[in-house]
Amino acid sequence: MARPKKTAQERRDKRVVVNFNESEWQQVESIAKELKLPVSEYLRTMGMKKQIKQPDELTPQILRNLALIGSNLNQIARRLNSGCELNEASKKGLNHAFLMLDYLRDHFLDKNGG
Repeated sequence: MARPKKTAQERRDKRVVVNFNESEWQQVESIAKELKLPVSEYLRTMGMKKQIKQPDELTPQILRNLALIGSNLNQIARRLNSGCELNEASKKGLNHAFLMLDYLRDHFLDKNGG
């Protein structure tokens, strides 16, 4: 007696080729064997259950802000190293840099559960 045909939803007809080095393959095989699963079922289960963190939408803006902060701090350090005292514009720039760093720190702590 023949096995019943699978429905279109049950049929697995999409293939993916994955390359492993020898040690990775041994690890995958070993874990699948421990779980008494075929390698394909183990990999499919792992692939479907793991969540991939989406990149932060603000990353380009954050990188620009960090570049600006670095530029401001570099200019202030140059003035201080040349023996000059901080003028009002430099003090404002320094305060602005600290505010931006506080914002970025709080943003990442909130995003990462810190």
